[in-house]
Amino acid sequence: MRKLVSALAWFLLTLLLLLPAGRLACFALDCSLTLTKAWVYGLLLVGLSAGTMIAAIAAEDRRSRAGEGEQASAQAKTAPEPTGPRVFYALLPASVLNGVSLLRLHNGPIIVHFILATTFNCGILIFEARRSRALRSVSLSLAGVLTVPLALLAIFTVLFNVGEETVVRRLPSPDGSSYAEIIDNDQGALGGSTLVEVCPRGLSGEYGVRVAKQIYFGRWGEFKDMELSWKDESCLEINGRAYPIP
Repeated sequence: MRKLVSALAWFLLTLLLLLPAGRLACFALDCSLTLTKAWVYGLLLVGLSAGTMIAAIAAEDRRSRAGEGEQASAQAKTAPEPTGPRVFYALLPASVLNGVSLLRLHNGPIIVHFILATTFNCGILIFEARRSRALRSVSLSLAGVLTVPLALLAIFTVLFNVGEETVVRRLPSPDGSSYAEIIDNDQGALGGSTLVEVCPRGLSGEYGVRVAKQIYFGRWGEFKDMELSWKDESCLEINGRAYPIP
């Protein structure tokens, strides 16, 4: 049972760090990464964190029922037996960091609920791992610092859920390896803009993940009469002007 708990915890930590790491890698490559079906990712995180928590509690209950003799019981009074792997201490800060990366205006308030549920489950797992008060303090401190921007973003998301991006036109490249997209970025009373982005085939949002490289930034409403075509696989023509794809 303990091996199962450890495996679930490591899998959960990997899943929590996957989005922040992906966002950081795309930023380094001058791209953007967006989850177009973020609720699926959020639901998976909640389910896995809840499953890990239940498995950890069940493992502790099983250990308590089995007992380890009178000597082990006497030792437990002065030095409690650790109940969970050390990876538990990394789950709470990773969950909050994931929430900061996941929280976007167009994801909607439902994402806030997924973040809160996952963070709550990870918090319980910290107190299941009683190896070190110092590690617990560090974990809680890191989570507390990261919670500040998360809370501000969550409040802004719930109260001011503005902004919408609509793909107006999609044009496949000559070799079919990527798409050029004209996007209407509508910010409501704040105005907006017209974007042209290039997405690899299979990572253009249809499977829940969108990786895009911005090629053009223009005024709001420009998409209505914009001319877009491929010159070749590495160059776009926008309104008669060539824009190489980096």
